[in-house]
Amino acid sequence: MEMSNFTLNLTLNVSTNTTDHNFNQDLLLNGSTQFLKFFTWEDYDSLSLRWLAMSTLIIGAFGLTGNFIAFVKIVFSKKLHTPTFAAIGCLALPDLFMIIHCYIISFTNIESYLRDKFYFDQHLVSVCDFYDSLFYMTYYCSLGHVIFLSIVRYLLITDPLRSKNYLTVSFVARYSIIIWCISFILSISTVALFMVDMNLTKDESYLILAILRAIVGFIPICIIIILHYLKLKTLRNSTVNGHVQNRMSFIVVVILSVFTSYQIFVIFKPILWVLDLKFNIAKSVQNTFYSVSQLFAFLHFSCNPYIYFFISVFVSNPKRELSTRHYAINGNLDKSIDV
Repeated sequence: MEMSNFTLNLTLNVSTNTTDHNFNQDLLLNGSTQFLKFFTWEDYDSLSLRWLAMSTLIIGAFGLTGNFIAFVKIVFSKKLHTPTFAAIGCLALPDLFMIIHCYIISFTNIESYLRDKFYFDQHLVSVCDFYDSLFYMTYYCSLGHVIFLSIVRYLLITDPLRSKNYLTVSFVARYSIIIWCISFILSISTVALFMVDMNLTKDESYLILAILRAIVGFIPICIIIILHYLKLKTLRNSTVNGHVQNRMSFIVVVILSVFTSYQIFVIFKPILWVLDLKFNIAKSVQNTFYSVSQLFAFLHFSCNPYIYFFISVFVSNPKRELSTRHYAINGNLDKSIDV
């Protein structure tokens, strides 16, 4: 997740909105209009950072392709019209949008261009507020669908007979729409929060932002861990073999490792801003930090279709599916529950 791109002032107002890449040299502070660039890597000002940027672009390309294929395949393939695959397809859409957003803030000057051109926009909803709301809505939606997918898989594994009566594709679609609506409300609330006069120092504002990011980011982690523990507890009393349980644990560990690594960078960004205010951290250090954090952002939003979808579709084991279906009693679980 690429959280707030705001530089907060003493009262937590959005007085100087800039991207987390606040070293962007395209941003002109003298009121003049900068040129819009749809690709630039001027921020990657060393050979090592440019290699890192190339790796980030490659990961992003795989992520865009994977999420797009997963979404389209699930929508148009009737054999994939199961609750789990429906939840995976719903997750692929916000992840696709988040990859596009990560590209915008990493390799274009679109964000700084908008903040430069519309900084003094006095409309009820400014262009910058609208842009920030879209980002937060997509981010919260991605988090919401990660949690929702975990819940769907938990219900299908632990209570397959009762789940099949209500946990349908249409049920998943309805709740996906609800998640988008809740994400919209949260995004508006988040943008409004940064406009509240709380009379805080800049250091206090940054630390509060870090705490909020930690709370928002680690809620899905806690839910995934708890549900996975409950699933394994149920499976130990079932006929599902140990290989399936080990594979489920391995997949969860991979997901949590990528997600947690990214969240650490997200949480530490405001702390880095505080340290920069006090110790004037070298720009090269900041550039490296932002570049690595973007790499993990692309990785996080790109890996879900490969972990959840492609493994289920192309690396399925008939014996494992048979064992899982036997536990589910005559095939009440769809074949991707062990992912």
